Amino acid sequence: SIEIADADVKAAYDRNPNMFGTPEKRDVQQILFFSKDEAHKAAERLKAGTSFDDLIKDPEIKDKFKDLGVVTKFQIPDEKVANAAFTLPVDQVSGAIDGLYNSTIVRVTKIEPGNMKTFSDVQAEIKKNLALERARSEINKLRDKVDDQIGSGTPLDQIAKTLKLPFQTIDAVDRSGRSPDGKPVTLPKGADVISAIFSADVNVENEALQTQDGGTIWYNVDAVTPARDRTLDEVKDKVTARWHDDQVVERLNAKAKDLLAKLKAGAKLADLAAAEKIQVEKTKQLKRRGDSPDLPQNAVAVLFQTAKGEAAVADGKQPTERIIMVVDDITEPKFEPGSPQTKQLTDALRESVTNDVFSQFLSRLESDLKVSVDQKEIAQALGNSSPQ
Repeated sequence: SIEIADADVKAAYDRNPNMFGTPEKRDVQQILFFSKDEAHKAAERLKAGTSFDDLIKDPEIKDKFKDLGVVTKFQIPDEKVANAAFTLPVDQVSGAIDGLYNSTIVRVTKIEPGNMKTFSDVQAEIKKNLALERARSEINKLRDKVDDQIGSGTPLDQIAKTLKLPFQTIDAVDRSGRSPDGKPVTLPKGADVISAIFSADVNVENEALQTQDGGTIWYNVDAVTPARDRTLDEVKDKVTARWHDDQVVERLNAKAKDLLAKLKAGAKLADLAAAEKIQVEKTKQLKRRGDSPDLPQNAVAVLFQTAKGEAAVADGKQPTERIIMVVDDITEPKFEPGSPQTKQLTDALRESVTNDVFSQFLSRLESDLKVSVDQKEIAQALGNSSPQ
């Protein structure tokens, strides 16, 4: 509902033009004089033919010289000096620039062109960011109003109605996030709501939860139903389905074991498949790592532990599937130090070693400083469902 005026968007762009793209950079050298007379006399020497390099060798000027390096216009504090430096051609020297506090002579030795985005390029982005900034301010005001009303004892449903906030009543939910009929309950995302409500007491004011995207969740526990074992009548359908699946899996395992034994005894996969009225499928070459459209990853892992010509069995994509496989051929790739795969592996190993060393360093610090980090408390404070 927040509207941002075009004038506000343009003002934000004009205030921070260097934020949108890469500004021009220049390699700037300067001679800084505390006396205007000295600066203008030095400038006259340059006009008379003395080179900049010869001028800075003068013992009286040598200490006044400084190479600023490659800088943006905004990194030069004095606006007059900055304007002069960013209008000079390469290898040209300015005259004496009388700035706010000192007089300066500058030379530009290199120019790196910038790539600044125009206002029209970033107008939509700026508008969105300004809207988000104002929205956060409005949300903070709204939070204060909710907290005040909770503190005065107003029920959450009334607060939601008054302030036109989304409100949800959950009749019952268990620790797995399901209702009594076993269906998932839709809960707000971005915070561990389940852990919070199962740690709360009935009708006691609770600390609001902060979501990862900046939202707030207020909640109240109206009642607690003690845990109990469900009766057979309540779960008969699930028990029947589970028993059925267990029977299927048991028979599948027995069939897979039998077929595997026949293959190891010399039978052909095609003959066994024909007898079982199952089609044989030949995969393309598979890599040890990487998604395969033909086989689940656990089956690929089994294959890479199986010798050429040998048979193996693996679980399928569904619990009631088994896959009988025979390794037809094995190709060992040549090691290429410059290949993208080798670089990726090298980077992964380097990152792994770095993380290990860093973890050991932190552990040593905690030991030396006699401190410890409670990751669960940090996760709870940040509203994360698990320590990160």
